[in-house]
Amino acid sequence: MDSPRDDDEARKLVNEDEMKYVDEEEGEEIKKEEEIKENEDVAKVDENSTNQDDEETTKSSNHDDESYHDGTDEFEVFEEHQLRSIYEYVPKHKTTLTSKLKESVGCSGSCVVSFIFGLFPIITWLPQYSVRNYLPGDVIGGLTTAVVRIPQSLAYGLLAGVQPINGLYTAFFAPLTYAFLGTSKHVSVGTFAIMSLMLESAVEEYELLHPMSSPHDVTSNETTTMAMMTSASLVTSSLGNSTSVPTTMDDVTEQAHIAYRLQVVTSLTCLIGIFQILLGCLKMGFVSLFLSDPLVSAFTCASAFHVFTTQIKAVFGITVPRQSAPFAIVKTYIELFSQIRQANVTTIIVSIISVSVLYPIKLININYKEKLRNIPIPIELFVVVIATVISGAIDLSGNNDVAVVGLIKRGLPAPMVPDVTIWSNLASSAFSIAVVGFAMTVSLGKLFAKKHNYQISPNHEFFALGASQIVCSFFQGHACAGALARSSVKESAGTKTQLSDFVSCAVLLLVLLVFGPYLAPLPKTCLACIIIVNLRSLFLQFKQLPRLWKLSRFDFFIWIVTFLGTLLLGVDTGLFVGIVFLLSSVVLRIYHPDISVHGQLGQTQIYRDVSKFQQARKHRGIRIIRFSQSPFFANKETIQQLQEDLVTEIKAFQHEVQPPGDDRNNRADSLMKTTGFMEENGVQHVGVQLDVCPQFHSVIFDCAAWSIIDIVGMEAVKQLCTQITARGVGVYLVNLDTKMVNKFVQIELIKWKEDGDTTTDDATASVKVYPSIHLAVNAASSSTS
Repeated sequence: MDSPRDDDEARKLVNEDEMKYVDEEEGEEIKKEEEIKENEDVAKVDENSTNQDDEETTKSSNHDDESYHDGTDEFEVFEEHQLRSIYEYVPKHKTTLTSKLKESVGCSGSCVVSFIFGLFPIITWLPQYSVRNYLPGDVIGGLTTAVVRIPQSLAYGLLAGVQPINGLYTAFFAPLTYAFLGTSKHVSVGTFAIMSLMLESAVEEYELLHPMSSPHDVTSNETTTMAMMTSASLVTSSLGNSTSVPTTMDDVTEQAHIAYRLQVVTSLTCLIGIFQILLGCLKMGFVSLFLSDPLVSAFTCASAFHVFTTQIKAVFGITVPRQSAPFAIVKTYIELFSQIRQANVTTIIVSIISVSVLYPIKLININYKEKLRNIPIPIELFVVVIATVISGAIDLSGNNDVAVVGLIKRGLPAPMVPDVTIWSNLASSAFSIAVVGFAMTVSLGKLFAKKHNYQISPNHEFFALGASQIVCSFFQGHACAGALARSSVKESAGTKTQLSDFVSCAVLLLVLLVFGPYLAPLPKTCLACIIIVNLRSLFLQFKQLPRLWKLSRFDFFIWIVTFLGTLLLGVDTGLFVGIVFLLSSVVLRIYHPDISVHGQLGQTQIYRDVSKFQQARKHRGIRIIRFSQSPFFANKETIQQLQEDLVTEIKAFQHEVQPPGDDRNNRADSLMKTTGFMEENGVQHVGVQLDVCPQFHSVIFDCAAWSIIDIVGMEAVKQLCTQITARGVGVYLVNLDTKMVNKFVQIELIKWKEDGDTTTDDATASVKVYPSIHLAVNAASSSTS
């Protein structure tokens, strides 16, 4: 027998989580000695309580994975209610709804100051701005981003269903507002292909239901149309070119239609902003979690095909009417190829030249990023400038019938109040665009924040984006979001703070005030080619499929379903289909939980699935069952089937009856089939098999995976435990969260008196709670000794 000093050293090694193997004979002697000491003096429990607390905490936190033990009872075995009594458990203080409202509504002077500082992050970071350390990077980053913004904003404005100049307005007002309110230092907010596509899709859907019947439908008066005609004439006179002023009725109708679409776009953009601000006030930043990475990847990839389809028409110079969903993309290509003979040869040549120049330089920017010192070659800007000069010199629009950008107003736009009367018809589209724009922006913000070691606030990002949308809507802009390619350029160029947005906006202001009207001869096909080339990264998301298939089949099918739904059914419907399938997959995973029988690995305190670990040792008369999901309504049937199987097995053991046609050896082999469902005579069974042992006396449920539970799950677990204990078999719940314990006490599954002792006059008194599997095994073994 070891001396007390050796015994203390052994205890110390156990507390420090070191691997300890003790001879079985010495273990038996220690066990007998501990049992004698337990009966001698109750005060010894208090004397050793500190050491026991350390041991229990270590075992509970590691779930029997990191602590090692010789399998004998070297320490006092505590139930959950005993731990609460000895170590003074303090229940969570419950707050009433009234007190929560008072806390939320009530505000002091410091609260007002904190709110203002939180509302405008610029107040926090600008006073701490280091000119020496930050200004060079912000200036270079702002200039580089502006060079990328100019051609992209023109192209994405056209993609959104409005004029290219409206894209420039968005590129100016969106980052300007976000710089005051946003929390991300590197996200480039502005025009984005997916947002423009969803916006254009929503506007065309609205037009199908509410077509413009006459030019006077644009507003309550004709000021918008007349203002556009006046500005057109002013621009034409200032440029001295031969572009015709809209004087005929057809020209007036065309301008009225442009103004009508702009009115719908700005109204929709304003509603998107309102939704985002409301979601931010309700602290709904977690909604982005419902858009998993595979779902977003599939959605953006399928959307890229829609974007490509909308721009390929401009590449061929063909006008194709919008097709109705579903299978709109298929119908569009059928219509496109039916009109292929009407393609404009000059437009095709311009497109081929543009793509031939854009794509190789794009690859150079990607592959030689470090050698270029993170400053990309502004090939898009070069293409815009050169194409504008050549088109203006040879008059591609007049001589070759090539579609051009057209008249661009010099200066900033006049404020335009959105039409609130059409919001009811745009609500569903606005909400989906609001969530997608937020998810895109926050995912980028988190990516760069993690890389540069700072924090962003998802809820505040809702507010910043919403405010940017509303400002854009009042100044003839459209919906905006963070763009990956532009944000990467901004970050790699050395940007340090949001000040780079002010630099970028200064360059855009110069373009609007001075150079804007000179972009009128720019061929639209060049903008289409810019959009198509920038879709490369979205198309490459197909490369994720082999990895998803290997790592997670559920995520693979989420990707496929979302992609096909978005591609064939439309952008909004496809997103909805993807979210529904994602949530359904979560329910399916919980609906079919893994149920396994665990055994002890050697002399350690580690318990693993006996079907996967051949050397796992099952304790005689004890079955340890792990239910891998939280009990709730979706897996109620699984719990009920587990109950039926356990009760059937218990009855067979108690009467020493074997199932027909099953001998003892076959039954021993079936012990390894402990997971999944078995089917016999058309009836599904959980498939948990127990030892053929007439001394079967205890069932231990490992509840480590139980994190949530509803009333259906509680009643199912109660019924399961009651049916088992009613047949003289003890039930032990281990690794159970404190909240779960409290719920089971409330439904009287666990009955505790006020002094902490369990009742003895009810069948549920046999349901006991222990903090670890090993403690429950020791308790179950000692109860039959």
